Amino acid sequence: MTKLIHVDIDETVQDHRNLLDWSKTNETGGAQHHLPINMRFNDGHRLSITVYSVLMVFSAVANITVLVLLVKRRKKSPSRINMMLMHLSIADLLVTFLMMPLEIAWASTVQWKAGDAMCRIMMFFRTFGLYLSSFVLICISVDRQVLDYSYS
Repeated sequence: MTKLIHVDIDETVQDHRNLLDWSKTNETGGAQHHLPINMRFNDGHRLSITVYSVLMVFSAVANITVLVLLVKRRKKSPSRINMMLMHLSIADLLVTFLMMPLEIAWASTVQWKAGDAMCRIMMFFRTFGLYLSSFVLICISVDRQVLDYSYS
């Protein structure tokens, strides 16, 4: 046996996108409430921006260096492992130049300002880059394992 409960809901919704101060919104009764700390710019966001910026610079320099060295070595003596390491470096550069700036921008604005289509595109590339790095590592591991068993 189910009971149905009737609840009246005030369906007027304030358009919060045009508010100048995002930390305060007016309810219908005039009382103000604050957004949770993770929805406001705070010290955690500053730390996130700093850490991602440092990691981005370090990752860009390291992966570009590895990629250049592997491209030069590829011409002299091509090998399967060098090709896979080159793919891993490219995958890591995708993470460096797509995911990290996205995280920095998101942490600095505390909201998404680029629209729904761009959000979907960036979330696709964010997921794609992280999975790509993992799958290339798996390919390298499988290749090394098969090579090890073939010489045993």
